[in-house]
Amino acid sequence: MKPTVSIRLPQSFGPWLDRLLPGKPNGDSPNPRRRFIRDVGQFVTETILNVADHAVGHEQRRVRSLAQVAVTTGGHGTKLYLSVQDTGPGIPTTARPKLADTPWTDIDDSRLMVGLLDGQLPPWGRGRGIGLPEVTETARKRRGQMLVASGRTRCQFGPEGDIVATTCGFDLRGSVVAVMFPIPSAF
Repeated sequence: MKPTVSIRLPQSFGPWLDRLLPGKPNGDSPNPRRRFIRDVGQFVTETILNVADHAVGHEQRRVRSLAQVAVTTGGHGTKLYLSVQDTGPGIPTTARPKLADTPWTDIDDSRLMVGLLDGQLPPWGRGRGIGLPEVTETARKRRGQMLVASGRTRCQFGPEGDIVATTCGFDLRGSVVAVMFPIPSAF
């Protein structure tokens, strides 16, 4: 029996992120700051929901997760760093059974993760059909740099590049999704 997962996300990430970002909050009017906050909130929501759906709901053992947010300023501009990590079974482990009887059944973990991030894989079951492809699209839209690691696979891309998958010499238990967003100077 799968454990019940209960996760409560705030209605809006806007207030805390607005306080965290440099510059002066601009109220509720539509502007570049509001759009940035909306996009980052969507990224955080999708990443955390993926952890809840896949890592926590997969096994009977205890899974730990951590979300981190940091803002840096310096000579290369202001940047927002987000990271969501978990100690679950890993992205390929939870995705592979959902691909049974599809052309994707026998692909290696690197190709599987690239397919998940790029939205190339068919939707399955109760999946919302967004998830990791939405996370990838938000990072690209905001000219971010992203790293997704799980098992021995590391996938990364920059603001304009394709996703590059490599195999690492050690097995990461769980997953890490980390992104760096440049903060627009229009704030």
